[in-house]
Amino acid sequence: MKRPASIFPRGPDATSRPSAISRDQRFQAAADHIKALAAQGKSVVVAAWSEGSREAAWPCARRARAAPAAARHRLPGALALGKSAISLAVLGIEHGFETESLAVIGEQDILGDRLVRRRKKHKRTENLLGEIAALSAGDLVVHVDHGIGRFVGLESITAAGAPHDCLEIHYAGGDKLYLPVENIELLTRYGSEDTEVALDRLGGAGWQGRKARMKNRIREMAKGLIAIAAQRMLKQAPSLSRPKVSTTNFARAFL
Repeated sequence: MKRPASIFPRGPDATSRPSAISRDQRFQAAADHIKALAAQGKSVVVAAWSEGSREAAWPCARRARAAPAAARHRLPGALALGKSAISLAVLGIEHGFETESLAVIGEQDILGDRLVRRRKKHKRTENLLGEIAALSAGDLVVHVDHGIGRFVGLESITAAGAPHDCLEIHYAGGDKLYLPVENIELLTRYGSEDTEVALDRLGGAGWQGRKARMKNRIREMAKGLIAIAAQRMLKQAPSLSRPKVSTTNFARAFL
């Protein structure tokens, strides 16, 4: 088994690199390469990371239409098509490879990157655990939608027939909020247990009103800063010239 020859011509100019040419040009170069492999009697499989990226690669295989016609398959079905067959399959590989009877071409062989990127996790588990451990019972926290509440602790509640870890937060009037631990980014620590502050009420207008007033203040501050910047751009200050004799004498004092 070996790595396939490059789909794109090697040359000293930047246009020979996959990242420097358009997707249409890449698909055409890949289609020509696939036709050449099929002409050698090899079964050609274009491997995609997902169903969506497999569909995105379909124009490339369609341009390389050969006998039998290019088709969408899972990997076992693609391998069963026989010699000179061209197909697409979902297969998580970084780069393609060739054997005497088979040629597999990966997304990155064509585009230099995956057609569809895997979604990144919003928060890593260790960061999540660290943020939870930083909270102590009695700490005041601010929820982005509900305002100031008091963190009581972790509570396991049953939802949809399964236990789920939540942060229990108390608000004014005895209201309670159970926030799933994976949504801890909605919270900001306000202060310690001894901090004197009135708790907000769940569903109340107090927190939303304060947010609205703060947004208005920020807008007014931004307008003021823009006006000051505009005035500075329109004014010209007199240019200052340095006294040559004094500067020379000052510099000589360091010799």
